Amino acid sequence: MKKIFVVSTLGYQRLESVLKNLEKILRAKDPKEEWEFYIVNENYGSSMPDNIKFKNYIFTSDSTNDEEMNKIYNGVNNWPEFDYSLQTDEYAVTILALINEKLKLSGLTLDDEHKFRDKVTMKQKLGNDINKPILYTLEDVKNNTVEYPVIIKPRTFAASKGVKLITDKKSLLNEMNDKHVDYSRASIDTMDDYEIEQYINGDVYHIDGIVFEEKIIFCVASQYIGSCFEYAQGKLLGSIKATDIQQRQAQSFAEKIHRDLVIPNGVFHLEAFYYNGEFVFLEIGMRPGGAEIVPAIKAATGVDLANEHIKCQLGIKPKFGKNTEAIFGWLNFPREFEFEKDKYIKKIILPQYTPQYLYSSSIPKIGDRATEDFVHYDSSLGSFIFVGKDRDAIKDEMKVYAEQYKVIVG
Repeated sequence: MKKIFVVSTLGYQRLESVLKNLEKILRAKDPKEEWEFYIVNENYGSSMPDNIKFKNYIFTSDSTNDEEMNKIYNGVNNWPEFDYSLQTDEYAVTILALINEKLKLSGLTLDDEHKFRDKVTMKQKLGNDINKPILYTLEDVKNNTVEYPVIIKPRTFAASKGVKLITDKKSLLNEMNDKHVDYSRASIDTMDDYEIEQYINGDVYHIDGIVFEEKIIFCVASQYIGSCFEYAQGKLLGSIKATDIQQRQAQSFAEKIHRDLVIPNGVFHLEAFYYNGEFVFLEIGMRPGGAEIVPAIKAATGVDLANEHIKCQLGIKPKFGKNTEAIFGWLNFPREFEFEKDKYIKKIILPQYTPQYLYSSSIPKIGDRATEDFVHYDSSLGSFIFVGKDRDAIKDEMKVYAEQYKVIVG
């Protein structure tokens, strides 16, 4: 019987769905083999889920707590040796690396974690032939060698949490008064460690791909509509597949990133600016992208990045045909993240338009909650995926939905 160690920070119901799908993958690989899962699951701030269906399951509500992590170490240490270990998402990378380091298990290391979670370390590891923003120190600020505006952000958080645009020295020093800026060491899951980054006035792209046996075997670039930073402020987010020229540039850019960071088997989500006709590194994660990125790519190409991420970590080579002609795009309308009291959906207004490229949509119901306690992309006020062969026509249709789709809340 093969033993698989799974670390995840997905909600329990979503994790259960992922593991059901994993069972299908394993049965397809070898119908005669038996498999057993050993699971560490963090759901930050939540209580232990009811009706756990897994025999070997450790739950934590806060992996940044030393007592909680010691509980995890002790529990995992009592489990048998694993044949495979895998992570499902951004924050699970850190937990798995910490467990491996503490218990001297093979697989993902803390050095790997730093390269794909710490926004400073990942930039420091890149060669000089890769464009990237300047990192400013507090000494640079005090010595007036900083060019404004700048971006400040926590080094290890996602979904634009804590990201701010700062326009002058006084405001920057005020903001950094209670924060740490120390690029000489790596950072692990703390809101105190920050970077001060050069502001790049360019469009933002996401480049999503698959690495298997040290090679990038799939790679596709898309141009964001809006930004993750603006989404956290309540504005629309989306993307559309990049042009053919940019696709070729993105492939070459991703190969250079892979050369320097050595992306492990699995899926990567790379973000970059496009400035003066070239890509400029922003950040990278060793996991699938969020929002509608995975379903949109699957709709257009047949490649399911969520599945392939797990398969690659199990040593299963992806099998997929190439559909390079299909253009795809998506839109995601956010709930309200800053509010004094809960609001609810009163009315939904759909575009008075017959869509030609709309592939799928997810629309909430009247009476649903319109507010959300923290920024994430899974629970929106509406999401739409578009697929076709005419990029300009798809872009025009997406613009109609961006302008005419409305959700009235109160």
